[in-house]
Amino acid sequence: MTKCIQLTNRLRQSRFFQDSLWAVMGNGIGYALLLLSGILIARLLGKDLYGEYGFVKTTMFHFAAFSTLGLGYTSTKFVAEYMTKDATKLTSIVHASINITAVTSCIIALLLFIFAHPLSDFLNAPSLVMPFRFLGFIVIMRALSTTQFGIMAGFGDFKKIAYANAISGVFMFSICIPLTYYYSLRGSLIALALSQILTVVFNWIFIHRYQRKLSNQVREKYVWKITMFSIPVALQELTFSLSKWIGILIITKFSSMGELGIFTASEMWGSVIFIIPNFLSNVILSHLSSCTDDIQKQRRNVRMMILVNLACTLVPFLLVYAFSSFIVSFYGDSFTGMVPVLRIIIFTTIFQCCSNVLSSEIIALNSTWPLFTIRAIRDALNVILGYTLISLHNGEKAAIDYAITTLVCMIVFTLMLYLYYKRSIAKLQKGYCHDK
Repeated sequence: MTKCIQLTNRLRQSRFFQDSLWAVMGNGIGYALLLLSGILIARLLGKDLYGEYGFVKTTMFHFAAFSTLGLGYTSTKFVAEYMTKDATKLTSIVHASINITAVTSCIIALLLFIFAHPLSDFLNAPSLVMPFRFLGFIVIMRALSTTQFGIMAGFGDFKKIAYANAISGVFMFSICIPLTYYYSLRGSLIALALSQILTVVFNWIFIHRYQRKLSNQVREKYVWKITMFSIPVALQELTFSLSKWIGILIITKFSSMGELGIFTASEMWGSVIFIIPNFLSNVILSHLSSCTDDIQKQRRNVRMMILVNLACTLVPFLLVYAFSSFIVSFYGDSFTGMVPVLRIIIFTTIFQCCSNVLSSEIIALNSTWPLFTIRAIRDALNVILGYTLISLHNGEKAAIDYAITTLVCMIVFTLMLYLYYKRSIAKLQKGYCHDK
């Protein structure tokens, strides 16, 4: 009993526990509502139109991730590091991060607007011209909010991140049903855009308030330094985004929007299971970046964070696996055949939660180029294996084939990360002993 009380007191005093609690509680409300919104949109649109919606939404996430040039992670590392190293540079770091994201996301949005027609023709889906052009604006908002969240995580302001996500989720849930009911696909995209705008506005208010509290700020140009550090991180986002997007194109080209709708709906549940590890990503990176000089502490933190991520993943994984048939029934009759796809996708999250911690540790150790190489191998394998399986079955089992591809690539990726992490820690330990 005494040990339980001591453990409870330690957890309450732990900053990592407090940050994690806010990240899970606040963001959990937002994502739960977004999940419900997705189910309702799927029922209203049907399998084929939901496939188009899923295509646009998935493209938005990946294009926005690339257009930030990896600043969702880089801004967290720089802000967290300079909070203890030299707090006078924080305002410059914040401004540089936002400016880089704004410029790159606007370029991506312009390209989407220009090439909307050729892209929709290539997919044999002329109805996607409007969604692609609308997507450009959503990409800008999503990219800005991603970098803003990274900055707030660096400040350790996970409570505000939770508030912003919860408010965005409530807003999305309240407007998606009437807009989708009256305006179909166009309405669902408008709801998505409005929720992203609201997130950016709230984040801007929170960051502005925090900046006003900073004193003795020195203006320096950090655009080049941050960009150089972010290049390998951005390339990681590029290869990942391209592989996922090419995979979607392969499903659409060799199969149908219906198969894409099944895969997209299944992936959403994978995101639900991975929700807590995903919320903890910036918490983990922030804490690992603040103790890079203590190797033993790093190793303890990595082990503890992997165990926490596994615990947070296994419980929802088992629940969703057990009730997968019941879950699929809510999507309607057009989603027949989704159960095996869903089960394969959610199994991927077990390896994903481990690789998430290892990736954060490698970034904290400034090994961004090796991480890019490992991710590029995974992403190339994803495209090759996905194309091979889908073409082998003539697109008849595209959703399940791509789910298998995703699982295999995630297993390979996790093993490669673990081997590199062990090698890096061994080298650091050897250098530390030599200095002694």
